[in-house]
Amino acid sequence: MGLSEAKRYEQMAKAQRALPDALVIGLVKGRGGVNPGIATVGVLAANVVLCGGLLSLTGGFFSLGVLGILMAVEAISPSRTLVVTDRGIAMARPSMWSSRPPKIVSTVGHGYLQPAGRVLRWTKVVVGQEHLWLSWREEEALRAALFPQVVPYPQPQVSIPYR
Repeated sequence: MGLSEAKRYEQMAKAQRALPDALVIGLVKGRGGVNPGIATVGVLAANVVLCGGLLSLTGGFFSLGVLGILMAVEAISPSRTLVVTDRGIAMARPSMWSSRPPKIVSTVGHGYLQPAGRVLRWTKVVVGQEHLWLSWREEEALRAALFPQVVPYPQPQVSIPYR
């Protein structure tokens, strides 16, 4: 689920076009709705039950297929993007099928972002009234965008002769 750095910067450029009045500092991909781990297991279990039921009733095999399973998981736990800017945080809905800039769903100040706990390797983050599930890599990227580390400028080393 994590983004590579090159892909993250590409997505940040798209988000900058969607938010021309703010400076984009960071971007994090997550999922809204139900916990993505639970949603995936639930859809796979429903597919197995559906396959078994139709096999026993009709004698033929029927399955949702990979695309159907992915679309069902997307419907239960939709993709969301958190864009960290200098003015606050914007939650966006990315386009699944094209490379258009993301559609901004809501914007809040930095103070309205709060962690709400961990469930099955996913971190729940509350953004205003909505919640978002982040993988641990995306959580690290969010922390890095919110609290940048100030690295002191390295001072030149002066060699002192030993006497």
